[in-house]
Amino acid sequence: MEENTPALFTEFMNSVRNGEKDEQIAHAKRLFISPHHKKALIAFEIIEKQHPEEAAYALFKQGECYLKMDREDKAIECFEMAKEKFYDASLVDEAIWSATQTAFAKYRDIEIVEQFIKKYPHSESLRYAQSILENR
Repeated sequence: MEENTPALFTEFMNSVRNGEKDEQIAHAKRLFISPHHKKALIAFEIIEKQHPEEAAYALFKQGECYLKMDREDKAIECFEMAKEKFYDASLVDEAIWSATQTAFAKYRDIEIVEQFIKKYPHSESLRYAQSILENR
């Protein structure tokens, strides 16, 4: 059974008012798996600002929210900011490649893959990007 998203968001906001970080994160995760990704995005934005020690994680989750909202460009921005804050580099690399693949599949614009190769020459996903160029 799908959880009531407005109630979930209300619970999240109550945990914000109470300053309960762990509860905020738990509610944000529940919002993320609901169909209302905009509410999850807002929740992770609040966590990023209220809890700087969780900023890298919150930025990564914001990127995942943007991916679910078909905003690959914003997703990549969030993933890059998460990486700058020392979030798990291999997870970020994989997420950026996933966003790139999604954008390429959607727009069929080879320049998207070329930009990935230029911007991330040391990426673990580089060989996949190069294979797209070779097989075009």
